[in-house]
Amino acid sequence: MVVLYLQPCWLIREEPIRTFSQGKASIRRNCLDTPGLFHLISSILLFLLASANTLAQARTGTYRFIDLPAEHTDVTCLLQDTTGFLWVGTRDGLIRYDGYNSRVFKRDATNPKSLANNHIRTLHQDSTGTLWVASGQSLQHFDPEGFLSCDTKVTPGLAQALGAVGAMVEDKAGILWIGNAKGLVQLKLDTGRWQLFPHGGDNTGDASQTNALLGDDQGRLWVGRNDGLFLFDTAEKTQRPISTIPNAKVYSLMQSQPDSIWVCQDKGFFQLAAAPAETSPSTPGERTATSSQVRVMLKADAGAIWLGMSQGLGTLAHSLDELGALDLPGSEIQCLLEDRSGGIWIGTTRSL
Repeated sequence: MVVLYLQPCWLIREEPIRTFSQGKASIRRNCLDTPGLFHLISSILLFLLASANTLAQARTGTYRFIDLPAEHTDVTCLLQDTTGFLWVGTRDGLIRYDGYNSRVFKRDATNPKSLANNHIRTLHQDSTGTLWVASGQSLQHFDPEGFLSCDTKVTPGLAQALGAVGAMVEDKAGILWIGNAKGLVQLKLDTGRWQLFPHGGDNTGDASQTNALLGDDQGRLWVGRNDGLFLFDTAEKTQRPISTIPNAKVYSLMQSQPDSIWVCQDKGFFQLAAAPAETSPSTPGERTATSSQVRVMLKADAGAIWLGMSQGLGTLAHSLDELGALDLPGSEIQCLLEDRSGGIWIGTTRSL
């Protein structure tokens, strides 16, 4: 595996706005002699970041690139499983990385236990340890034998009912929620029984594709779709639109505090002041506009909030007005992950 190390200069201004600009970088490159084995620079970027307080005082920092095989340059999702493996979903296969070596899984027409499709849409490991892999129009689970259809683990028919899965989340009751263009699937992990709750009305197809699911601290299920933000009514089994959020594509959702839901959309993001469980959400605070799409947000254990954007990496210090950015030219950030050691992994759409 080729690793490219960069040591940029981070400029921390003595002002409320925290910005990060790249200075001259010293590059050390370890190359394999066999041509075509690996791409020069990967689209996985490992940031070794200190805590928020240390970062605010630091003048220099270090990050490094982890190289992937040449064809795997568009990273769609990241997951670290309970055993420590890093799973990297791309548009051309699934990679398992152990910190030293990587193993690539791809569709093999001659192997019924291979990936159903090379386009990995999302990954999820549930509370029983099962790794779920959504690819193309399929949902599979991984075990030592390979990738098996979801129907081998649940009551039959789920595979046909799903379509393209855009998000998965497990609630406090041990129920796995699976979002797609048709609606929400409720899968009870203890029994394997499932039920589909359609979006309702004419809301089907790409216009209502589910991109994000969030189970908040109050037990509610938030649904981010191509046509806006919705709250799933567990009693009525229907989705209620959140009118205080524009009917625009929602890329991701994050809860930073019990009463704070963050919504990432085109050209900016919202901080939604979530009301108690029995009432509707209150009006959100000021929307923060950016020059690029905000695809994903991550609250690190140290307290810092990171934003993955179409034109770089942002950090939110203490308020909506304190937004800085680290430019990653030519890369659109699609996913963020904090590993167990506190490192921040960044998946982008292309190599740098």
